[in-house]
Amino acid sequence: MSYVETRAETRFSDFGAKGELHFSRCLMFFEKARFAISLDAGLKEALQECYPGKGISFVVIRVNNHYIRHVPLRYDIEGGLVVRSKLLAPCTGKLSFEQELWGLDDSEGPFVKARIDTAMLLEGEGLLARPDPRIIKCLEDYYYLLERENRILS
Repeated sequence: MSYVETRAETRFSDFGAKGELHFSRCLMFFEKARFAISLDAGLKEALQECYPGKGISFVVIRVNNHYIRHVPLRYDIEGGLVVRSKLLAPCTGKLSFEQELWGLDDSEGPFVKARIDTAMLLEGEGLLARPDPRIIKCLEDYYYLLERENRILS
C-alpha cells in the first residue's frame, strides 16, 4: 500500500481529563496531512496556473471515521504519532483519502482509520465538477508516483 506519512504533533491540551487524546484532534491531524500531500503533489502551483487570481478551497464532503482504540497521554510527552495517508485514484472534482493515525513504535495497529472525501470549490463558481485537465494530470502523476514509493513528509 502506497502512503504518505506526516508527523502528528500533540499538545497537553489535546488530551482530556482521563489522559486520552480528544477524538476531534484526529480530524485536525488528517487535515494537516492532506494539506502536506497537496503541497508535495504540486497542486497549489497547478491550481494557480489553471485558475489565476481565483481562490480554491478543498471542502470536506464526507468523513467516515473508525476509532479503534484511545491514544494515551504518553504521546504528548514522548511524541511519536504519525498519520498515514493514501490518495485514492483521482476522480473528477473529488479527492478521496484513506487515512490512519499510528504510533511510530506501535505494532498493535492504528488508533483511528478514516475515509475522507473532499471536493474542490472555486471562488465565485462553486464546486468544480470538471476541473481543468492539467489538475487531473497533476493528481494522476502524483498518484502513480505514490504507487512506486512510500513518502515521508515532515
